[in-house]
Amino acid sequence: MDLFDRLYQRRMRLRLVGIQFSGLVRGNYQINIFEDTQEMMALYQAMDRMKQRYGFDSVARCAGAILKNKPK
Repeated sequence: MDLFDRLYQRRMRLRLVGIQFSGLVRGNYQINIFEDTQEMMALYQAMDRMKQRYGFDSVARCAGAILKNKPK
């Protein structure tokens, strides 16, 4: 908005104002300072090392997984 306010002239006709993002990189897990334990932080760090070595999609967190061959 600051840039727009500095450059806009009253008689200027505008059809489209756009924003471009460049040079973006993949983010990492954002730490929750209220809920993450040391054990969870160690897990995330281990997952990051595995992703660096074997690729981004090599490991992921899972919650509520359904096992097909559950032991009886």
